[in-house]
Amino acid sequence: MWSNSDYLPGIDVSAYKENIDWQKVKDSGVAYTFIKATEGTTYLDKYFDNNWSGARRAGVIRGAYHFFIPNIDPVEQANHYLDVVGDILHKSDLPPVIDIESSPKYVYEAFLTLSIEERLERLQKWLEVVEQATNRKPIIYTNFYTWKIMMGNSKDYVDHPLWVANYGAEIPSIPADIWGGNGWKFWQFSYEGSVPGILNEAAVVDQNIFRGKLEDMHDWIGIENERKIPPNLNNHQMLEAISKSALQFGQTAEDWILKLNLNYMLIANNAERPYDGPAVEDLPLEDNERAVLEEKVQSILTEFKETIYTGLTNQGMINAFYQAAKKLETAGWTLLQKAGLTDIVNQRDALYTGQKVDQMQNLTSDEKLALAEVLGLNLTDFISEEPVDDSEEDTTEEEPVEEDPVGEDSNEEEPVADEPEDEEPIIDTPETEEQPDEEPETEDPLEDVPIEIPDNIFGFPADLTNQDMINAIYQVAEQFNLSGWALLEFAGLTHLIKDRNSVYSGEMLDEMSNLSTQQKEAIAEILGIVLLDTQTDEQDPPPLVDPVFYPGPNSDPLPEEEENDNAEPYPGLVNQDMINLFYQVASKFSEDGWGWLLRSNLAYIASSRDLRYRPYIGPKIEDISEFNNDEKQALLSAIGVAETI
Repeated sequence: MWSNSDYLPGIDVSAYKENIDWQKVKDSGVAYTFIKATEGTTYLDKYFDNNWSGARRAGVIRGAYHFFIPNIDPVEQANHYLDVVGDILHKSDLPPVIDIESSPKYVYEAFLTLSIEERLERLQKWLEVVEQATNRKPIIYTNFYTWKIMMGNSKDYVDHPLWVANYGAEIPSIPADIWGGNGWKFWQFSYEGSVPGILNEAAVVDQNIFRGKLEDMHDWIGIENERKIPPNLNNHQMLEAISKSALQFGQTAEDWILKLNLNYMLIANNAERPYDGPAVEDLPLEDNERAVLEEKVQSILTEFKETIYTGLTNQGMINAFYQAAKKLETAGWTLLQKAGLTDIVNQRDALYTGQKVDQMQNLTSDEKLALAEVLGLNLTDFISEEPVDDSEEDTTEEEPVEEDPVGEDSNEEEPVADEPEDEEPIIDTPETEEQPDEEPETEDPLEDVPIEIPDNIFGFPADLTNQDMINAIYQVAEQFNLSGWALLEFAGLTHLIKDRNSVYSGEMLDEMSNLSTQQKEAIAEILGIVLLDTQTDEQDPPPLVDPVFYPGPNSDPLPEEEENDNAEPYPGLVNQDMINLFYQVASKFSEDGWGWLLRSNLAYIASSRDLRYRPYIGPKIEDISEFNNDEKQALLSAIGVAETI
């Protein structure tokens, strides 16, 4: 860790770090952390809630960063960030952060589709939306090369705090004339630090320093008193406590939620997220109201046995089982079954409230010890136990083939959700990028154990969510040097982002004709399934490969064009005309034109300036099945076609 006492040490993390023991991180001297929250308009770091809650409970000052994709609508990106972070970014937290860098490859190529003026304009829009919503001036993360080459070394943003990346230097290189003379506020000086509490196997982490001491950071942020810790509930449980309390005073839950300014907790996607609002004692309540609410909270904590390990979600416990199983050379799902915890896969984002490790009677002492080690527990509590004699069980019960309940391999959950960027912010050169651990191969069953083929080995795990599928496709896209959104669109699955938490019910991989066999196999490997070999005599569809053309306003790359012998359905109409018509007509239905382009699978016609002004050769309006008759009729009328649907 940085030894200069004039500067304050911190780290930045993303899902690649998996489970983190934030108390150990705090005890090691880390004062603050930047946590990845979002990327583009679809990606949500699956460990964000766990990290965000855990850091607060350990007393680590925290900030949330967004990885910016230059060719995606900046306003939509800003709103995505605000949807995830906006209502739980408090005055005692660091300001919002935008990560501007030119790696990996697809981000670099996305920059090249835009002029410097367009790049700066898009950055400006993101900053404006976020600053207006949070009343905080966002921090800009970048490095000398990216800012100088990609952003024209602009001085227009030097009033924003600078977090600069520069490794192995005595002093960092600062763009824009030392950021207009202001210099850096944070410096990411290493990408391979060692910090207690980082529990994954590649336990290295980005290290940073703040230019000042702890009291300077407090003054800068405006922290006056130590922030109290909220009850260890999720939003749904907290709402239940509020509702019961309000009822006792003859009021409605809505009345209390409104006066407590907790409306965001009512959003369906927020129900299972950890409660991160004010502590009960800080809520604007009368003393008698507060006393009742504290009573209801304690009742629920008792009912749900309060989370056993602070900040640990069910998904975190699942991952811990898989990591422990790897150490024991067994199967993660088998170990989870043995502990009787397979039901937690149905509520992966909820806080873990099951048995403590030392109470799991079906596990041997070695298994408990391995699990405790992964979770960072006190190992002395597990060493003296007598092992459970399960030899009879081993000889009489067949152990099933390893089957990841969430499409994960044993070491890391996925290894992380559509993580197309290089996880935490990384300095410009690809050689220095921190890459995720290589995807371990699917575990084999233990030797000499008869193999039972699960019913769904050719299908998807029963609890696979739309977000899981999005994550897998983004991960595969990175393997093929593609944009995750491009591959998602090519697979015809962009609609999944509208209902992320629902169980996936779309096409089987074998039925995704636009994907190559290699892409299907890669997705299948991540999800832990086997493809049916039904296409051995068929020719693969053309793979989505570079060059990929990126659009101006949105990240919807153009699949490789196939020859089209059809005549232009509307002679004289170019793609830009069709785009304009979609926007005009969609507005009459109080909908968004871009959404219509996505619905009709025509977003690719906006993917480059050159393509926008080519003749429109897509399907006729009446043949677009995604539109109803009224929508088709309105489009045809706008085009000037006198045809009745």
